[in-house]
This record gives sequence, structure tokens and C-alpha cells, in this order.
Amino acid sequence: MPTPAPDDDENTTGATGGPDPVVTVGVPAVVAVIPTRDPGPWFVDALAGLAAQEYPNLSILVIDAGSAEDPTSLVASVLPTAFVRRSERRLGFAAAANEALGAVEGATFLLFCHDDAQLLPGAVQGLVSEAFRENAGIVGAKLVDWDRPDRLRSMGARIDKFGVPAPSVEPGELDQAQHDSTDEVAVVSTAAMLVRADLFADLGGFSTDIDGLAEDLDLCWRARVAGARVVSTPGGVARHRELAGIGDPDATRRRLAGRHQARVMLACYSAPQLVRIVPQAVVGSVLDILLNVVAARFRQAGDIVSGWLWNLFHLPTTLRIRRRVQQSRRTPDLEVRSNQVRGSVRLSGYLRIARSMGERRLPAALAAARDLPSSWQDGAGPISPLALIALVVMVIFGARGLFGAGLSSIREFVPLEHVGALARGWWNGWRDVGLGHQGPAPSVNLGAAALSVISFGSSALARTVVLIAALVLGPVGSWRALRDVASTRSRLVAASATLAVAVPADAVGEGRLQALVVFAAMPWILGRVVRLTRLEPFDSGLRRSSVRQGVGLGLVTAAAFVVAPVSVIVLVLLGVVVAAATSLAGHVRAAGSVLAGVASATATVAVVHLPTTIDLVGRSDRWWLLVGSSAPLPRVDVPSMLRLSSGTATGGWLLAAIPVAAVVPLLVARGWRLRLAATCWAVTLGSWATVALTARFFAESGTPSLPLLLAPAAAALAMAVGLGVAAFESDVVGGTYGWRQLVSICGAVVVAAGMLPLLFGSFDGRWRLPEGDTVSAVATLAPTSSPQFRTLWIGAPDDLPLRGRMLEPGLAAGITTGVTPTVENLAPAQEGLGDQALVSVVRSALRGESARLGRGLASFGVRYVVVVTDPTAAGRDPDPVVKRTIEVLEAQLDLTEQSVAPGMGVFSSD
Repeated sequence: MPTPAPDDDENTTGATGGPDPVVTVGVPAVVAVIPTRDPGPWFVDALAGLAAQEYPNLSILVIDAGSAEDPTSLVASVLPTAFVRRSERRLGFAAAANEALGAVEGATFLLFCHDDAQLLPGAVQGLVSEAFRENAGIVGAKLVDWDRPDRLRSMGARIDKFGVPAPSVEPGELDQAQHDSTDEVAVVSTAAMLVRADLFADLGGFSTDIDGLAEDLDLCWRARVAGARVVSTPGGVARHRELAGIGDPDATRRRLAGRHQARVMLACYSAPQLVRIVPQAVVGSVLDILLNVVAARFRQAGDIVSGWLWNLFHLPTTLRIRRRVQQSRRTPDLEVRSNQVRGSVRLSGYLRIARSMGERRLPAALAAARDLPSSWQDGAGPISPLALIALVVMVIFGARGLFGAGLSSIREFVPLEHVGALARGWWNGWRDVGLGHQGPAPSVNLGAAALSVISFGSSALARTVVLIAALVLGPVGSWRALRDVASTRSRLVAASATLAVAVPADAVGEGRLQALVVFAAMPWILGRVVRLTRLEPFDSGLRRSSVRQGVGLGLVTAAAFVVAPVSVIVLVLLGVVVAAATSLAGHVRAAGSVLAGVASATATVAVVHLPTTIDLVGRSDRWWLLVGSSAPLPRVDVPSMLRLSSGTATGGWLLAAIPVAAVVPLLVARGWRLRLAATCWAVTLGSWATVALTARFFAESGTPSLPLLLAPAAAALAMAVGLGVAAFESDVVGGTYGWRQLVSICGAVVVAAGMLPLLFGSFDGRWRLPEGDTVSAVATLAPTSSPQFRTLWIGAPDDLPLRGRMLEPGLAAGITTGVTPTVENLAPAQEGLGDQALVSVVRSALRGESARLGRGLASFGVRYVVVVTDPTAAGRDPDPVVKRTIEVLEAQLDLTEQSVAPGMGVFSSD
């Protein structure tokens, strides 16, 4: 029975203020403990349920966990003999329930109840009888719906090896006595839980470090470890609202389920079991994260990550609890495991949903086109997200060889600078690039510094993660672009088509980081730009203006701008093309909405990247810095543009499968699907036209790389292929068999063929990235101490691992501190007098006016001259202008040639 035990901030009083209630001798004493805080109107009914119990030795203890109003008078009006123990602090359910440890003496059982659970007549007697009959330490009542008592809420649950509950009944299931048997379970609800008082004291009560969720799982698991049984019985029934302010988790606290289940698992398993189960739990969490990411449920994915981090930071507390649990062990883990379900509850539930989506079989070959099952027409359900996860896994599989060897440092795939140097350059405005310059550091420095911190200073790991992230974000962007407007199957096909085009393979194989980043960002940008039209199907539920939508678009573009400043130009051109196409379709107002949103996005990018924007506007070489190359764009033939390939990707004419399949929606779609597909083709034609005009009229000036120029076409064509599937589902299925059905079937075959190059490209484990590079070869020249010299790099503008300055047509040069180019060298500072003087010295030697170039370079601190003939160090024959440069350097009297590796000439001024 409860005995008063007041302290400084707590008060225990009888509701009537009279003497303690009399305990009937010979009947096990039961104390009902009701933690409450600001209870709802149903609290009176919950108290009335206790008052109606005919059990002769029942006492009531209400724990007020910091209510705004004192509930004592309310309790007294229903239960005059009850005790109320008040706390000025706001306690959680576990902490409040644990007050019974110091407030109750002489009780045999503690009956924990929520303040929104009403025990039906005979419930206490039934629970106590079952505890003795089953020799159980914890007994749970049958919980039914408050308003519909014929519907079940809970009758306990089993758990899997990871602590995830598998309920014995489906919530809302009709109660037809089909579950009316006492069963041994793993966990019962605290809404109506009878616990032996001595067991509760030995266990130390509920664990308060997970207060708010999973207290029932923790207590029941620890009780099982201590040798007690946990059962659920229909002999005690309670109505339950699941609306208690303390005890019933709300939607916010349910996000903590994974965190607390992991904590309980870590504390309750023995060491041998943990060694086996924790790796499985980690793998399952990774798959769960991937599933949530591809479904754009980023909050849920973040909850999983934060759950493991929370357990890592709270590991000392968990270890203390774990020691107490293991000291109380009376039951081996094998016996505890015998009451657990096999496999994973989460995975089994997901697959069960997938199987319930209906048949996936096609009838006869031609009949399928006009009479498909509704389950096919409505989408693929959970199967398509799983297929998207398989696509992500294939990306990681295709990059498996990069985790050990790292990325080859060719062109823009250069190592990161040390985080300290990057941070100092950002803070003090001094850039140790070239000959050293004062001025704002580019945004790529800050991004590289953050990436270096995340990767713990491992440049190889950081660059590999960037490559994989770019290859994954592109398909995920296409998946997101068609959200809420197309079926899951359509979005999956669009995502697969995004990765199947040649653009990402060419970008990786040629070492073009900017092109890869633009490829990853384009589906996100394109999806937001077409939504700016605010036309069907993007016209429902609109609350934000185009300008406000443009801010979100600007943030996406600003993220790409960190590595690829040219992305802001791509955004503007994309907005112009989409606005023009929308206007030609007769939607002039929608075109204005697009232009307003793109203008807002451009302004957002400029603001986010201050002071880089100011530096960029004030430079005379701004175009050179934006486009990322000083190399001319080679002439591109029509077949190459149709394949979206610069020649590095393999697959031949199969690479043209995606553009061919993108024609399908133009032939079979109707309504908004046709209009949106036409917009995608306008973007594609604009991209192709940009390539053709650039190669024709700007062949001698610096231009973006071909994969970068084709990235908008890749994103648009992938979206069009997805729209083809949406058109088939909405505009073709159900009609009589004809040419539309035939075109759709042919399109599906073409898309399947277009996936073959992607599959074969993953086999080498490097996504076609060459294994050799000049940067790694020349790194052997670096001393072990901090470099006190510079290196002059000379070669064709497109072969250098840095942004070089033109010496003459077809030849560029750049300076690095030490021998290794870094991301700093991808965005050089403004040219100063020292740079001009150095370029003048080199040009003079190349014209044959000097035979002692080494002496001239020494005044600038240059020790080595590296001439790149092949960026992959494979020994390719040099271009004539590069070959002539090597001959000039060989003729210098104060330069010594060193044999380092094929594909390069190295000269030392020592």
C-alpha cells in the first residue's frame, strides 16, 4: 500500500486527507500506479474504472508529473481513498512510475496504468490470477479501443532480434475471441501492466534514459533476462485511447523508436550475441537509410543516423546499465531468443506490403496492352523503391575498386588541400595559389574544407564519396522531379534512364568534376524549373509565389555552384528555354512565372556565394573561370550528340536508346504529359544547339566540356522517358490494340536495351576511370618536409590537372606550391604582375630567345617543370605543340630531364 514519503519538491497526500486504507489480510496487495500530467477529460472515466474493481486489496497511487493544475480534488471526487503524489518537476512516464519505488511498501504487485486507460470490471482480479497461474513476473491486459470495445488495440507483442515489436494483433482488428488465450510474449504495454513488486525493485524500475518511448520493451526484456516470464492475458481488459500526455508516444517521439530499440538491444544481449547481431543491425540500418533517401524521406533517414549517433554518445550510460542487466542474468540469450520472431520485422513487413499489391503477371502478349490489372496501372508500390535501391547498390558496386586505390588525379579530379590551409585561406583572404594572391577564396575551398573534416582528412575517401554521391544524386533527382504527378514505376524508369545515358560515364572517364556535379544537379534543377510554370499537374495546392519557389531553386543551384560555377549559367539558359517553350504552347503568363522564379534563383545564388560573386563580377577573366576550361570544344558529329557521348563511354549505338525511347511520349501522350514531354525535348534541342553553335563559332576560345553541355539534355531525356511510362499507364492502357500500344512496347524494349551499357560499365569497378595519372607519378618528387618550392605545369589546356593560363594556342601553363595540384588550383586568383612576368619568361624560352629557363624560373621559386603529354600517364603521343615544348626544354642549359613516368616530361632546375 502507498505510504507518504514527501521530500522538498514532492508532496504525497491521501485524496481525502484521512487515514490509510485498510488492507485485507490474505489477499495479495495490489497498488495501481497512475502517472499523469495535465490529463484529458477521460481521466475521470479511467479513475472510475479503478473504483469499480471488486478486488479487496487494491490501493491507488496517482503520480502527478508536473501538471499545471493540482489533480488532487479531481481524484478525490472519484476515488476518496486514493493517494496523490505531486512533483513540481515535469517527469516522463518512466521517472514518474519509478516514484512508486519509494512510495509503496508491502505490496505484492504494482499495476501501472495510463491516465487514458479504463480497466473493465474484474480486470485486476484477472491479472493477479493469471500472474499466479502462469508464474509470471509481468502480465499485460488485453487492450481494446476506447470508443469501440469490440476492436482490439494490443495484446502484447513478440520482437525480432533487433528489438522491433511484432504485435500479436492488428490494431483495429475485430475482437471475436480469436486471441483469447494467455500467451508468453516479449513485451506488453504499460497502459495496463501488472508487475511483481519485488521484481520491479530488483530491476531498479523503468530505465529513465529512454523515457518517453520503449520503456515497456526495456523493462520486459530485462525481466526476461532476470528469469521472469512476460505474458498477455484476456482475463484483464482495458479500454485505451492512446492519447495520454504521458506514457503514450506522440508522432514526434515515435521517431525515437529506432534509437531506443538499439539502446535496449545493446544493454540486454550478452557479449557473444552482440558481436553477431550488431553488424546485422548496422547493415539493416544502412538499407533502411537508402530506402528512405530514394523515397525522399530525408527526415526519416536522418532519424536513423541520429539514433546510432545518440547511442554512440550515450555509450557510457548504456555500459553502466548493461553491467547491472548482466549481473541479474538468470536466463541465457538462447532461451530469450526462442521467444523472438525470426528475421527482421521491418523487412518482413515491407515485403508483405509488396506482395499484397496484387499480381504482376501479364496476360497474353498483345492482350496485356489493353487489359492490365489495376495494380499495374496504379504503380509498382514498394517494389520500385527497392529497385531504385538496387540501382544505388549498383553504383557503389561499380565504384568498388576506388575505395582502396582512390581516384586517379586527372583533369579536375585533383586531391584536396589540407583542411587547415583551406580554412586559413578562407578566413584571412590570402590564397596560396600560383605565386600567392590577396583576395576572397572561392566557394570550392569552403566545400573542400567541410568535406575534408567529414572524411577525417582522407582525400582519397572524400573524392570517392563525391563521385558516388554525384552518380546517386542524379537518379534520385529524377525520381523527385516527378513526385506527386507520376506513378512509382514512371519515376523508377526516369531514375534508371538518368544513369544509363553516357554523360556520367564520360564525365568520370575523363576526370571532369564540374560536368559530373552539373549532371547530378540538373534533374533537381529541371524538376523545379518546370514546376515554376504552375500549370497542370503542378497547379494544385500552390501557396508560394514564383519568387519564393525560386529561392529554393537558387539554393539547389548554389550547392552545385560550389564546384561548378557554370551551373548558374546553365540555370539561366534552362529557364529561358522552358519559358520559350511554355510561351509557344500559349501559356504566356506561365512563361513569365518561370522567368521570375529563375531570376529569383539567380539572385539567391549570388547572395549565398558572397564575396565570391563580387570577385567574379570584377574579374576580366570571369568567363574563363565560369566555364572551367581554356580548351576549345572539338567538332561534334550528329551520332555523338544523339548518343550524348564525347567518346569515352562504351556501348556504341545502345547509348542512343534513351533518346530514342524519349520520343515515345511525343507519340502516345495526351494532356499535360504531352506538354511536359515537349518541354523536355525543347531543353534537349537547346542543349544540342548549344553544342553545335559553340563548336562552330567559339572553337578557338575556352568552352565548357562536352559532357557538361550535354547534362541538361540527359536530365530532360530521362524525364521524358519517365513521362512515356506515365503516358502508357494513363493514355494507352484500356484502349483497343493499335499503333500506340505497339510504340509503347517498342519503347520498353529500347529502354531495357539502353540499360545494358550501364550494367557492363559497372564490371571494372572504376566506372571507366583510368588507373594512372601524372599527379601520382610526379608526387614521388615531393620531399618529406613542407614544400618550399613551386612546380610549373605545361601542356594542352584540357590535359592539365589545374586551370592553366594560355601561353599560345594549344598550350597552357599553371603554378602549384610543391608538386601536387589541389582543388585550390581549379579556381586561380586574378592574374598579377608576377604571373605576367612568369608567363613572359616561359614564352621567351619557347620562342628560342633564352637557353637558361631554369635561372629565370628560379627567381619565382620554381624547381620543377612538368610537361603533360597524357593525363593518364599511359604514354600517348604528344600533340605537336607539346612535343615542340619538350624539345625546347631539353635544349635548355640549366634544366635536367628526369625519368618519372610515361605521358610526361619532368625537368629540374637543380
